[in-house]
Amino acid sequence: MRPGARTQATFTYTYLDPEWEELIIAGSFGAPDEDFSGKTPQGVPEHMFYVGLSHAFSEHLRMGLDYERYDDYFVDLSNSVSAGGYQLLGAHAHYRFPGRSGLSLNLSVTNLLDESYYYYFAGSRTMATNVSPGVPRLARLTLKWEY
Repeated sequence: MRPGARTQATFTYTYLDPEWEELIIAGSFGAPDEDFSGKTPQGVPEHMFYVGLSHAFSEHLRMGLDYERYDDYFVDLSNSVSAGGYQLLGAHAHYRFPGRSGLSLNLSVTNLLDESYYYYFAGSRTMATNVSPGVPRLARLTLKWEY
């Protein structure tokens, strides 16, 4: 396969550097207020990458690969715990049936390598207490009829 007019490539890079302008949480039972101003919001990775490559092998068949990468992010409000970065590989194929206008078949597989990854959430202000697994390998087959 040589890149040409039937090959498409996409690259996306996102850089985020957000911070709370003002975030003060009132203390309870006589505890002092906590000031998280200037801290990074929870769950926001600083760097995110996406690369997609697809090729039309014929007028009826297009196939491709997608790669995504997300950096670690702060899990708690105090920015003392960071985790959760992951990377995924996906694949997809689209087949348009010849002679049957509007009928196509789509196959997509996300997390192709069945990587284990987790989403971390702080259940308190200063520590990670909740963990949720990411989606395992997932295949979707869709028959589409446009009329």
